[in-house]
Amino acid sequence: MHRFTKQDLLLAINQYQAAVLQATDWLQQKDFSNIVLALERSGFIDSEYNIKYTFHGYGCLVTIGNVSVDFDFGFGGRIDGFDLWFMYDFNKLEDIGISYSEITEIASELIQDETIIKSHILLEDGTAYSDGLYYLAEDWKNSNPPQFKLVCKQIEDLTDDPDISA
Repeated sequence: MHRFTKQDLLLAINQYQAAVLQATDWLQQKDFSNIVLALERSGFIDSEYNIKYTFHGYGCLVTIGNVSVDFDFGFGGRIDGFDLWFMYDFNKLEDIGISYSEITEIASELIQDETIIKSHILLEDGTAYSDGLYYLAEDWKNSNPPQFKLVCKQIEDLTDDPDISA
């Protein structure tokens, strides 16, 4: 049996990142301007009801057919970070006999090599803060990373809506 290597993990990360990029491209095509996300957190991106989205916590699950990609948004809406479990699940690594503990061991080696990093920023008070995601080191250094910007109605906007009576 083939041992899962650092290169294999980097390939799996790249495949996951490509799927997240595609999912967020689809999300950008949907007009969320009349949707209050706090109330309507899931729906379909397309009029044929083929691409489903569900916003959750800090992220989103996008499903088309039997393929799903689950991801969290990073600082400022960054989409180039990855959660190891989401990446593991997306690539169906369990189906080919790769355990999650193997992935975390290899990820630890890549962190030591400084190939991937755990995100962090310093707050004004000097406290370190992480969004919980990992990044390829080269992506983390990108001063213009890929981001997802969502324009939607806020709950506060409903009180200004003439169609809603108090």
